[in-house]
Amino acid sequence: MSPALIEPVVAAIARRIGIPARGTLESSDVIMIEPAEVTRTRGFAVRLKMGWRSLEASFVPGRFARHLVRRMGQAVPESQIAFCALAAARVERSRAIVNVNGAPLDLANAESWPVEWKTFELSLRRERIVPEELSPKELKEILSSLAVPVFGMIVSLIGVGEVEGDDSTLEGSSVETISRRYERKPINREICLALKGRRCWCCRMEFGEKYGPETEGMIEVHHRIPVAGMGPRYRVHPVRDLFPVCGNCHSVIHLNHLPQDPDALRKQLDRAAARR
Repeated sequence: MSPALIEPVVAAIARRIGIPARGTLESSDVIMIEPAEVTRTRGFAVRLKMGWRSLEASFVPGRFARHLVRRMGQAVPESQIAFCALAAARVERSRAIVNVNGAPLDLANAESWPVEWKTFELSLRRERIVPEELSPKELKEILSSLAVPVFGMIVSLIGVGEVEGDDSTLEGSSVETISRRYERKPINREICLALKGRRCWCCRMEFGEKYGPETEGMIEVHHRIPVAGMGPRYRVHPVRDLFPVCGNCHSVIHLNHLPQDPDALRKQLDRAAARR
């Protein structure tokens, strides 16, 4: 590992999750990344470790992060959906471990999750690669592809639901700090696309299929409720509020003063296609 790897990973977390972070080189094969405004002892860090033919990102709770883990277990159902969507999006490419209280967490059935979380383990591992043989660019991309979803999964449980902060309680202040910085952050887009994909929600067009491989993954994200119409206490949630849409459908949605509902446009286009 090299100190030069820290900056691009931290930048990717800030760009895609919206959480300012900092990193340190702990040893020749370990980098630690943590939220910039939360002390590690009461918050968490993500350990990036280079192993034999593998790279791994894992959640590391602080010594006094019991409150943080407990709050993760109390996440609202929509936050649990977001967490599972981010996890499922990485299972195909990475070996994932998600344990609560020492047992695997059932990502397909959140209702079976333990009511009280005492311990939490999360790691993503890319295997069958030789880190020493990767170019600096390839190594940065893989490390970012591991660190970003781990950060996102943690923040989705901490930040999406309502968090009642108590500034007098140091143990809870780390959770509240992360939560306040979460709202209207890029992680909403990450969760939306992990849950709903990159195919237009309305016309079902996928850029790569229509325009070629160089456009693979291109898509816009629409807010069901216009940002200008949100009150100061409104909490955007990617599960119910955000939709992947192509530029054409996005323009149609915003054709009038009051935006059209994406589901309504989807049904309209489906009816038109059936009549052809």
